[in-house]
Amino acid sequence: MSLESDNTHIVESAAGRGPVARRPTLPPDPLFLTVPEAARLVNVCASTAWSYVRQGIWPSVKMGRTVRIPMAAFRAYIEARTTGGR
Repeated sequence: MSLESDNTHIVESAAGRGPVARRPTLPPDPLFLTVPEAARLVNVCASTAWSYVRQGIWPSVKMGRTVRIPMAAFRAYIEARTTGGR
């Protein structure tokens, strides 16, 4: 598996016949996420993620013309809604 400059991993096929998919990756510990990055992490579509930001469901920070989600706040949001169980 190799890390490419466009922040994706090439995933090798189980049979070892070459690459089969590109999976988005993040730096090891980013301070902020873009809205699409956060959406991919929790497997929702980008429009749903933007709706969460607009409604204040996901914490966000506006920096100039960009909107970012602080990683610490995003993790706290996820942890607050995580339930135990089997």
